[in-house]
Amino acid sequence: MLIAPAGDSTRIRRLKMKKISLFLFLMGIYSLSLAQESPDISLTLIFMPEKYACNPDGYADYIKGEASGCVPLTINQVEKWKRAYVFIKTEIPSPDSNLSLGNRLFGLLDAYRTAPINTADDRKSIVVIFDWKSARTTDVRLTRKIMNTTGRLPFPEMTWEGRLQEERRWIHHERADAFLPIHRVTWILESGGRTWEFGTAP
Repeated sequence: MLIAPAGDSTRIRRLKMKKISLFLFLMGIYSLSLAQESPDISLTLIFMPEKYACNPDGYADYIKGEASGCVPLTINQVEKWKRAYVFIKTEIPSPDSNLSLGNRLFGLLDAYRTAPINTADDRKSIVVIFDWKSARTTDVRLTRKIMNTTGRLPFPEMTWEGRLQEERRWIHHERADAFLPIHRVTWILESGGRTWEFGTAP
């Protein structure tokens, strides 16, 4: 059995330590890359009566130049509605991807598109909870952009603004039919110097 000289053993140990350090360094870069690529925000979408999402009178008719007077919603309110109405929870889509509504929610929206709307009680809304991974203080801006420009639009392009004050969750709501893929709506979310852009798909 050959025994390496003491100097060689030291060099071998140092070489092994360098290899281990390099491996740990590369793993750290890889983990950081995964963290940066992973979604920062989860979304909860609740399909529910408009008169509750926009209490007391529902959304105004923008064609008539009216303004909605919705009472602000609280997280406690919205969390209770999840037990009473259909909802989905998902992650914000990656770039160049759409938000998948899933079979059940898409089916409800598709049926709602052709259903008779006789009274305000028949109108539906989608309430969205944007949920960041951690609390933060920052402005939030959401823009609804209409990609389908043929004919008169059923609803206008709009921008909503808000602010998180050491909070994780921001509530947004609007008329349910805006989420139908057929309308080709794109939402642009801006917050903390970052931008997310997505549409919807079945």
